[in-house]
Amino acid sequence: MDFSGFDPTVFIEDGTVLELITANALEGFSEDANDDFAAKNLLNGFADFEWAGNTLTVSFSAVPEPAAIAAILGAVALVSAAFRRRK
Repeated sequence: MDFSGFDPTVFIEDGTVLELITANALEGFSEDANDDFAAKNLLNGFADFEWAGNTLTVSFSAVPEPAAIAAILGAVALVSAAFRRRK
């Protein structure tokens, strides 16, 4: 699905799930809608596709900030260093 620069920030904050299409049958589609659909040109987020009955839905999650990733990696490094000192 081409979101052509769509910014899902508002939908991330309030947890909105959008209904995209409804089908009479899902023959030929995978149970995991992410196997059949992918978001393209989406700004500031990730799309998660899911089948809710015969309706394809999408919800959005935020892209982690670089500082958050650095903090997680730093915490892992500290735990690793502490673990090595105990040995």
